[in-house]
Amino acid sequence: MTNFSIVIPTYKRDSDLEACLCSLRKNSRKEHEIIVLYDMNNATKTICDRYAAVSLYDNARRKGTMIRSLWAIINDGIRHAKNAHVMYLNDDCLVMPGWDEIADSYFDSNLQLGLLILKTKGISNNSSFRVVHPQLFPNLVCANYAIINRRAGLFFDEHFFWYHGDSDISLQFARQNLYSVTCTEENMIIHNHRIDDNRRKHDSDIVKNNKDILYYLVKWCGYEEKDKHLYKRPLKDRLVLKYGYHILRYNEVDSFSLFRDSQMLKKYLKYENRGIVVWGTGKRGNRISQMLNLLKRNILYYVDTSESKWEQIYNNKKIVQPEFVKDNNVFIIIAVKNAEVEIEDNLIAYGKTINDYLKSSCIFES
Repeated sequence: MTNFSIVIPTYKRDSDLEACLCSLRKNSRKEHEIIVLYDMNNATKTICDRYAAVSLYDNARRKGTMIRSLWAIINDGIRHAKNAHVMYLNDDCLVMPGWDEIADSYFDSNLQLGLLILKTKGISNNSSFRVVHPQLFPNLVCANYAIINRRAGLFFDEHFFWYHGDSDISLQFARQNLYSVTCTEENMIIHNHRIDDNRRKHDSDIVKNNKDILYYLVKWCGYEEKDKHLYKRPLKDRLVLKYGYHILRYNEVDSFSLFRDSQMLKKYLKYENRGIVVWGTGKRGNRISQMLNLLKRNILYYVDTSESKWEQIYNNKKIVQPEFVKDNNVFIIIAVKNAEVEIEDNLIAYGKTINDYLKSSCIFES
């Protein structure tokens, strides 16, 4: 049977979390890896230990304010998972008996299955087991709860703060042709849909919710669905998207995305007063520079591993060697897409902690 990893973000809902973990241990045929992302609460840690779940700090809040998106937190869990197939759940979810045996049968019969969407009871407080459809694409299915095949290399889009990330991951799979998407015929998940203060806070945050909606529509309005796959519309079809009072055209999207990415970066830098260093002088480093300029945040210098670039000037700042940051109390933004892990290892070797740097993958689409 397939070994699954289960990722569960939680915040101040220990009784729900315990019921969820109990359900997973009781109703699974195997003892799968469970990863809980939490706020370093001792009571939560005790529950995780009781059910042999890995507990990871979600690094999601500063002074009580959430600064990381829900989907960024889940992505952390996916990256940490030791198994290729990762299921994500809310802490107020329960699994049906034998869920893993059923899921295994789908992956066993289709080696190119990339996303298995789980039939769920309680979506939007609906009492029936069902799946729902994403905006713009009524023939596709939203991945409210699902199992991701990590071999596909797709992650949640962290630009979504709270809503639409589950629709977006399904559309990402529909946009590529290598891995398929399937929905279970069997009932798999019960979502109790707890309405607590945290949920009410997010539901009432009209500004962030509208940003999620707007970003989703801008991102996907240029695609059309054919036979369960998404294809870009021809450039000549310059679709005008009208949503409320917003009218966005394709030639406006790039400036919009720079603003959007800058606002994401702003959240991470909200309580950061140290000087900023950008590690990377490629396209991503230049994009980070544009964003910091938009936010009126100064860059002290750039870091690059290429010795030929040392002491050169880039965007009016000097490029230095990596060892230069070792004894400097600075905040480092890693802006090298394909070497984040290696650079992070170097920073840890220099004595830096997770509070001393930011991976640009938290800002840009994976």
